[in-house]
Parts: sequence; structure tokens; C-alpha cells
Amino acid sequence: MQRNQEIITIAHRLSKLLTDELGKRPYGANIIDKLHAGENAHSRILKMLLQYNGGGKYPIYVKFLSLIKKNCLKTPSDFVCVNPYFANEDGRIDLLIKDGKNDKFAIIIENKVCGAGDQDKQLERYIEYIKNGVSLERIIVIYLTLDGQKQVSSTSLTKTAKEYLGVKQDDKGRYVELNYREHIIPWIEEIIPEMQVKEELLISALRQYLDYLKGICQLRESDEPIYDKIQTKMKNDLGLNSLEESLRVHKEVTTLEKNIKSIINKQMHELLEFKLLSPIRELFNEIELFNGASIYGISTELPDFRFNIVVPSWKKTEIKTNYEGVGQIYGIIHKDVNEQVDQSVREDLKVKLVNDELHPTGKDSPWWPWYQVLQKSGINHIGTEQIYQEIENGKVYSFFEKFLKEIAIKTKDLNL
Repeated sequence: MQRNQEIITIAHRLSKLLTDELGKRPYGANIIDKLHAGENAHSRILKMLLQYNGGGKYPIYVKFLSLIKKNCLKTPSDFVCVNPYFANEDGRIDLLIKDGKNDKFAIIIENKVCGAGDQDKQLERYIEYIKNGVSLERIIVIYLTLDGQKQVSSTSLTKTAKEYLGVKQDDKGRYVELNYREHIIPWIEEIIPEMQVKEELLISALRQYLDYLKGICQLRESDEPIYDKIQTKMKNDLGLNSLEESLRVHKEVTTLEKNIKSIINKQMHELLEFKLLSPIRELFNEIELFNGASIYGISTELPDFRFNIVVPSWKKTEIKTNYEGVGQIYGIIHKDVNEQVDQSVREDLKVKLVNDELHPTGKDSPWWPWYQVLQKSGINHIGTEQIYQEIENGKVYSFFEKFLKEIAIKTKDLNL
């Protein structure tokens, strides 16, 4: 216990030192730093780069295909640029690439650069969405993380998804793990010198993005003295004078981190239950549509929360909220993608639940007949801590109370 307290005290001290040292740096004008880009923003930037068409040759995309080939031994023999299609949020996929005549192959990119949690059957659902137009042996899934530390969960890369991708115990098949630190940064560094001088704006964008990525991966040369200073102080404070001692402390810290995360998740679950779910269950008794409704699929795994509401009279749909790259999503989903409500019902939802941000271009997957981003409604979302503060102060419940009452009125004549 005393050792843990010592480590925590040192961690507080080093965190403050890092913040102070980074604050002393010369003025840096990287716009992306100020935008706090999430997974969706990174996916849009990646799409923008890949679809650059220089004389019909897509040079950046061609380099990306080569990067995939280096890390996947099961790419199709004709895995070359022919007639590419790039899309964000097609079928709720972060970035989808199709290529070749009649879509000879498809690349599904799941971007986890900010560490968003995996969703239930996420990769399986994406493959299901694509496989009717592209044969399974020509579908490649890329799980893209910041530095390779985050691993895909079995809830996302299911047994079925592994079978689809040819993943076996000693063979990753067409499932590819890439990360920004080891793969995307070197890829961009290789691209920049090959860009034509006339592409001034593109080169500028590449340099800004490269600098930003190096920053979040702690690879900026200008920051090296700061991290060296932190590491030296850490080594001295923790007494890391040998590899044996460093490995021992690493094991202690890893165990401590694991237990703290478990405590956080339990505390978040209790807060969600007390300040949101229990009041919602009480609300069910006041609204005729929700009499007999139930809540399931409750999860508070960092950095999100999620749950589903089963509405007794709705045969094909239910209400769901979960975290995605753009923030906390809430809306009406299909229970089964193969049993969907009519398109006319979806159109009615868009008319009756009016909002300018209601149905952004590209977010038209049949999985969501209607959805919205919670933060568009004034709920603070600058980090997990803030969203839970909004739960604790009752703002999130107040929002869902208003939302459920509106749903009860505006879906009254719809066959959901």
C-alpha cells in the first residue's frame, strides 16, 4: 500500500512537471492541435489524403496499398489501384475503400486513434454490410490505433468475424493491425518528398498533420529534451537503477492501473444507475408508450457509456445510446439489420424529429433509422470526466426525459 502511494505521489509530481514544461515551449501554430480531433476527424483527414488524384494516378493511395501489403500476407493478387471509392461512415464504417471493376476488393478501416471502446460485433457487422457486394476473401479489415497498445476485443472481432477474415491461432489472415506511430507517420514522411511542388496546400496539410501526429505520439524533436527530463526524474525518484528494478516497477504500475480502471468503471456504473437509469425506469411509468419498457446492454467501459431501451410495442426497433468518435450517440436502431422498418418510416422520423444535424451526409446506414449526437444538444463532452459530471448534475437525465417524452408523441402513428 505504501509503495502504491509512493508511485501515485510521484505520478502527480511528474504530471505537473510535464504540464509546466510543455507550457514553456515556444509558440506553436499547429491548427489541428487546437481542434482536439477525434476518430471521425482523423478518418476524414485520411480519406482526404488517400483520394488525392494526381493525374489519375492516386499516388498517396498507391503508397497506402503498399503499406497494407507489407503487413498482410493475404491480400488479393490484383490488390492494385484501378478505380477507388472512398467513404466515411458508409455503413457506419470509419473509412471504407472499394476498388477494381465491380468492387474487386474492399478495405474496412476502424479508427481507434483516440482509444474509443469496441462496440458489440462491430467488425462482424461491417463485414456483413460489405460481403454481399465483395467476396469475403477480398475483404481486408484494418484496426488502426495510436501506438499499437490498444488491442481489439473479442466482442468486436468475434469468432464469426475471424472466420470471415481467415484469422486462425497463428495466422491473422486479412485482419491487419496498423498504428499511427509505427506505420502512418513513416508513411506520411515518405509521401511528402514525392509530392509535386505545385501541390502547395496538400504539402502544407501533410506537414501540419505529420507534426500533429508526432505531437500526440511524443515524437516531436522539439519536445525530446522535455521527455528526457521527465524520464531522468522518473528514474531517480523511483530508483530505476537496473533493468530488473524497472521491470518490477512496470509490473507494479500495470497492476495498479488495471485495478484503478476497474474501480473507475464500478464507480461510473453506480453513478449511471443512480443518476440516469433508475430515474428513467421511474419515468417509464409516466409515459404510456414506455409502460413495461426495459433497459439492457448497460456498459460503462471507458471512455463511453451505453444502454438499450426495449419499447414493448416496437417490433423492429429500439432506443440506444453509445459512444462513437463524434461523441455520445443516441437514437432509434433496428433490432436486426435484416428486419428493417420501411424507408418511409425513416423519412417520417427525420421530418418529425426535426434537427439541422439530424442525419448528416454519409450517416445513412440502415442500422440507424434516426440518430443524433448528444453533445449537439448542449451536453459537455470535453473528455470522459466532463460527460460524467453532466450525468451527476442531472443534465443528461433531463435531456433523456425530454427526448423520451418527444419520442412518445412523435412516433405515435409510426410502425416501428
